[in-house]
Amino acid sequence: MPASFEDFIRERRYLHNVSPRTIEWYQQSFSWLGKFPLTEDGIKSFVIAMREAGLKATSCNSRIRVANAYFKWAALPLHIHKLKEEEEVLPTFSRKALDRLLAYRPNSWTEKRLLTIVCLLIDCGVRITEALTVHRCDIDMENLLVKCEARAERSG
Repeated sequence: MPASFEDFIRERRYLHNVSPRTIEWYQQSFSWLGKFPLTEDGIKSFVIAMREAGLKATSCNSRIRVANAYFKWAALPLHIHKLKEEEEVLPTFSRKALDRLLAYRPNSWTEKRLLTIVCLLIDCGVRITEALTVHRCDIDMENLLVKCEARAERSG
């Protein structure tokens, strides 16, 4: 690995306090980038080699982000545009599955709480961390609103 890559990593580690996992990510990315000259043709070859090795666009884009950060840090007049990624449509519940869920009648308090959280997740599309921070004061029944926000800690 060239000394300038090491300098970049050292600066990120000690001045930006990046995690050990991020350092690994930089090193993996530089193991690819270091195989090619830092020229327009070299960075094209960098991307082509990753694709030919079978890396998906998402994986290539993560390495491209590192390369672009390095180019900016090193004041190199290079930039790689990220690759178009396939948009994956996540599976959703069928109408039949939703009807079965909504027909369920919980017996205990914990079952009621669980069903309420699941319905909040499905109906509002909130993240689980957001749903778990909802308190009674966050619910406005008159206007049918629920105030949700991702919070690290909540007092009260």
